[in-house]
Amino acid sequence: MLSYINNILEDRRINKRTLAFGISFVLAAFAITKSSLVQRLKDRIMGSKASCCQSSKVTEIPKIDDSVKVETRGTLNVVYGTTGGNSARLAANLIAEAKKHKYQPKLIHLGDFDATNFVNMDRAIFVISTYGVGGPTSDAQVFYDWISQQSDSKLFSHMKYTVFGLGNSTFENFAGFGVKIDSKLEELGAKRLYPLGKGDAAEDTTDQDFNKWKENLWNVLNEQFSIQETTLKELRKAEAGFQLKMVQGVNELDFDNYTFEEQKIESKLREYFNATNVPVKEIRELRQKPDESSCLHIDFDISSTGFKYDTAGNLGVYPENDYKSIQDFATLQGYSLDDVFVLEPSQERTKLPLPSPMKVSTFLSKFCDLFGPVNKTILQGLADLSGNQQFIADCEKWVSDSQGFEENIREKNHSIFSLSKQYKIRIPLLSLIKISNRIFPRFYTISSSNNSNPKDLHMCISISKVKDPSGTRNGQASSFFTALKSNYSGKRVRIFHQESTFKLPQDKEKPIIMVGPGAGLAPFRAFLQEKQFFEESKQNTQFGETVLYFGCRGKKVDYIYKSDLEDFEKSKVCNKLRLAFSRDGPNKVYVQDLMQEDLELIADLFLNKQGTIYVCGSKAVGESVKEFIINMYQEKEGMVPYLAYSKIAELESEKRIIMEVWG
Repeated sequence: MLSYINNILEDRRINKRTLAFGISFVLAAFAITKSSLVQRLKDRIMGSKASCCQSSKVTEIPKIDDSVKVETRGTLNVVYGTTGGNSARLAANLIAEAKKHKYQPKLIHLGDFDATNFVNMDRAIFVISTYGVGGPTSDAQVFYDWISQQSDSKLFSHMKYTVFGLGNSTFENFAGFGVKIDSKLEELGAKRLYPLGKGDAAEDTTDQDFNKWKENLWNVLNEQFSIQETTLKELRKAEAGFQLKMVQGVNELDFDNYTFEEQKIESKLREYFNATNVPVKEIRELRQKPDESSCLHIDFDISSTGFKYDTAGNLGVYPENDYKSIQDFATLQGYSLDDVFVLEPSQERTKLPLPSPMKVSTFLSKFCDLFGPVNKTILQGLADLSGNQQFIADCEKWVSDSQGFEENIREKNHSIFSLSKQYKIRIPLLSLIKISNRIFPRFYTISSSNNSNPKDLHMCISISKVKDPSGTRNGQASSFFTALKSNYSGKRVRIFHQESTFKLPQDKEKPIIMVGPGAGLAPFRAFLQEKQFFEESKQNTQFGETVLYFGCRGKKVDYIYKSDLEDFEKSKVCNKLRLAFSRDGPNKVYVQDLMQEDLELIADLFLNKQGTIYVCGSKAVGESVKEFIINMYQEKEGMVPYLAYSKIAELESEKRIIMEVWG
């Protein structure tokens, strides 16, 4: 604007009227622009409050009338386990037929097995394939392990079922897995409604066998389950297995001090409530230029919590959905965040999915996985709630077709939030509690030593981005900690400890070689703190030579824990620090390039002095290090290639190669 005025003033040919008009026009435009800029600034500030999902204005989805009358024979679960997709295809066939007979069918993949939900089933058709000689398919292994351990003869006394098993008659125990499940369900008290069926792949008659088996299926089932008239609201209650009531004048439970009720609440929340709620002491940026990407150092104060951890152990962290995201979702669905609800079981044996009373905001922030991956059970639940006929038809295809599901749901990173927004699905709170997953923990390698930091625990997290149909957003844990960074005072996070494969050698005089690019540095910072503690405390603990390979893009871009590493090198805690800055020079240099330069050193430490190599980073880095070791054995010890390759497994079993890789 100022340059435009200057141009007017500098043009001596212009008359006063034109000048006055020009200035008036510019000032008016400037006022408008200023107003726009102020508004945009406000929007940026409001939007920066940990928005997990960058989206346009959210409007409420129209409510579906749940008082309408419907005819139903009730819920019918169709359970399948498959290798090549045949069982899924036949199960989808049963789903379509069940709808015609006025059932409320639920397609359940054994890959999504949940013991609590399974025990509460009262009607089920199993369509399950056999793998090998009477064994389960890989997706059914967890289910098989669980049911094989059950011995209560009344566990399924409420269940009525039938089984169709797929197999190959040229193998011993034809359709053996189906036979085993049929027998085991009866042993545990379930009532067989319809005879066991078998489909034979050897004769290529699976479909014919299936069609013949189900000729009288619906007649038998329909005799057992008559048509009832009910409302859509009551139908949803029956399907959920529990009732939800909004209450006034009641406070929610104190969840910070709540003791998990094993007999009342589903076991999937046990770990959450058994986790330790620790204060956040500090969150700070580790990268020099976080505008491109971010890496956060997080310091938890464990001094008064009784929490114990191992140096470089694994830390489970429960993230939460940020406030902006739950506010958007609540607006979308017509929820009031301050409302309080209670859950009551519909049947005596039903365990509840959540303790209550609970605020809607608490459920959405702490428990409901709004942004996590959608499985086929969730997808079908959303389809049942949708009024979009095209979406319903698509879901039927995607649920029965693994490739279609991967391409249209998984690869697009669809979530409950994105699907409900895109297809305008109104989800009653009761249904959301029923179909959604609980937020699961994320795991990180601890970046501190328990000896040098007995009152603190450190971790670092690289902020990840996820692209879904709503736009690009931070991952859930990334969004959670980014939000906390601006206001962590007085905040607590639920954490728990798990053992890690990263442990210093029992013989500490053995040399260690550490490879940790990026955030993979975390466990090695912990190792170096541990070594420093023992050396400074003069406990007569002798350490072998310590070499660290660290890599990032640039020394002035993302050199995390720079001062720590320089101090470790200066004090000889780290005997050799090798840094690979891939973007600082004319040629890209990575940690594996530096290892190749140091072949003689590594051969001496690893081959001659029986050292240990640790790797924390991407799968590609792990594979590169393995390739380096294979080549080293060939070059330095004359080992033939196939023996060098097999040597890797031997060294891993001896804990001389220890890797934690991802991606």
